[in-house]
Amino acid sequence: MEAVDNTIFAIACPQCRATLKVRLSDLGQQKACPGCHQPIQLPSRDEALRTRKVQRARQEFSFRCKLCGTLLYAHPSQRGESLACPDCHTNNEVPVERMPPSTKATTSGDDANLRFQDEVPASEGTSTAAGKPVEIRLHCPVCDCLMYASGSQVGKLVPCPDCGTAVTVRPALSTKRTTVRPVDPGIEIAPTFERVAEVQSMERHLEAGRAYADRIMAARPKPPKRPFRDGIYSFPFYLNIVPRWLGLSAIGCALLPFAQMVAEAQGAIELVVMIPIVIILVAVGLLMSFFITSMWNAILQRTAAGYDVIDEWPAHDIFSRVLNWLFPFGALAFSAGPFLLVSGLPHARIPGLVLALVSLILVFPIVFLSMAESNSPAMPYSRAVWRSVGRLRREWMTFHLVATPAWVLLLAAAAVLVRWPGVISQGVLLVVFLWFSLVYFRLLGRMAWILEQRLPGEWFEEELPGEDAQ
Repeated sequence: MEAVDNTIFAIACPQCRATLKVRLSDLGQQKACPGCHQPIQLPSRDEALRTRKVQRARQEFSFRCKLCGTLLYAHPSQRGESLACPDCHTNNEVPVERMPPSTKATTSGDDANLRFQDEVPASEGTSTAAGKPVEIRLHCPVCDCLMYASGSQVGKLVPCPDCGTAVTVRPALSTKRTTVRPVDPGIEIAPTFERVAEVQSMERHLEAGRAYADRIMAARPKPPKRPFRDGIYSFPFYLNIVPRWLGLSAIGCALLPFAQMVAEAQGAIELVVMIPIVIILVAVGLLMSFFITSMWNAILQRTAAGYDVIDEWPAHDIFSRVLNWLFPFGALAFSAGPFLLVSGLPHARIPGLVLALVSLILVFPIVFLSMAESNSPAMPYSRAVWRSVGRLRREWMTFHLVATPAWVLLLAAAAVLVRWPGVISQGVLLVVFLWFSLVYFRLLGRMAWILEQRLPGEWFEEELPGEDAQ
């Protein structure tokens, strides 16, 4: 009788003595042991079948379950151990001595009628009233091998063709597949080579998934516990911030003597000579302003997203830098521009300047965040931002209180410049202004983060104006 490819043989590894389950299609090949990874020359098909028959006839002995009477088979090496019954799952102690020969299961006549699925003839079996043969499908409770039996074998014990376990043929209640009994957890079935490779592949995929999840969690922003205190005035002294504003301060201080030279030039000849210097100063000044405004918007965007440290500065093209340049100057024009125009009128200089300063302190942040929310430097109104002034009064008051020391330092530096004009005072004012701008836009980013947390769905998207997605 020829078996199909789902037959499984138990083979011991000659190196590590591990029990392996080998399919019929793998016999005669060379495989690697899943335990010690040493090459194993598997026996041929005829040798394996012959060895199985000899082992069943000479080594295995039978005994009955103490609860349901099912005939069980055990190896002499299992004497004194516990063996689970495949039918009722009762643990039975393997007897030390063999059972009398009369208690063994009679397999003569039963073995001949046991078939694999592709070997069952259509004309064999007991006929029903319709004239069709009755074939009973059953599964081995140990190795789950699919077997077929005829109606005359109901109530008899038939051995499994694969593992030799005696299985009781029960009447066919319906045409549906019989329920497979679960394998006792105490019975360990060694995996096949394909199953070992599949498990190892699944473990590698799980490990890669866990590593990816850890990287994602590490990259997520960690919002500050105290938004208006942690990392505000110390922000300009972060390692990746100090080179930027100190470098810009150094370049600006280097240009101040040339600017003063151009301002003090008199006469047509001197003005003609100063034209190349003026062009260079204007070009460098524009480049610096583009760079500074892009840095302000990057600080606002990353801080509003919840990041404390700016690890990577976003890349901007020319159009994005010009757009970033328009946002702060547009907010300045909408907030303090009208009062600056009023200060030019006779007898209105002082009131106009005071109103312009008050508007710059109170209105500029609202207008700037409104432009950022609408992503347009020509849109100074945003319903969500202006409504937050009344709904989040405490947060806006805290914002202005924290920004007050920076404003005081900036105004003091401006007063020094007015009282003692010169290159040194101008350089000091430039350094203080750059430090103030970093602190101020850091505070503005924290305020935007609070608006996002307190007013979900009403605040701007994650991407802010002038930023190109990396």
